[in-house]
Amino acid sequence: MYKEIGSLTDEQSKSAIEIPVQKFGTTYTTDAIEKIISITKGYPFFIQQICQVIYQNTDEKEIRGIHVDNNVGEFLKMLDVGFFKVRYERCADSDKKFIFAMVKCGELPCTISNVAKNLHKSVNSISTTRAQLISKGIIYPIRYKELDFTVPEFGEYIKRRDEYNQWLTETK
Repeated sequence: MYKEIGSLTDEQSKSAIEIPVQKFGTTYTTDAIEKIISITKGYPFFIQQICQVIYQNTDEKEIRGIHVDNNVGEFLKMLDVGFFKVRYERCADSDKKFIFAMVKCGELPCTISNVAKNLHKSVNSISTTRAQLISKGIIYPIRYKELDFTVPEFGEYIKRRDEYNQWLTETK
């Protein structure tokens, strides 16, 4: 059995950012911390990864907002190639279309009825795909009949995929 770990609070995120580098005499400015928390949404693995990228690419003992800005691209590419891609590739074509329909909702969480509408299907006809995506750990129910992705920024990853943009064009 795995223990579920959600996003950290801002204070917990701040500690997760600052404490590991203290032994190296490195500090973060408030601006840098705020940017990291905003980018990672407090997701522990993302905090760890972006801080690693920033630390490896920065020679200064004070990490500032500009250092964060300069490393966001590399951080997102790393997530796209590894973290997000692994989850995405576990999905069947019907799963991917369901995910696309969720992203098309814009704001997440998205209601099941809006997903069905974006797929031009009935709510009942998409329930099996919904259950499969929940079982795979890709999405989870938030409130009654609302869904969101299990990891932050997965929707933004989908928006960067050519498949999603092609699907959008085909469903207009």
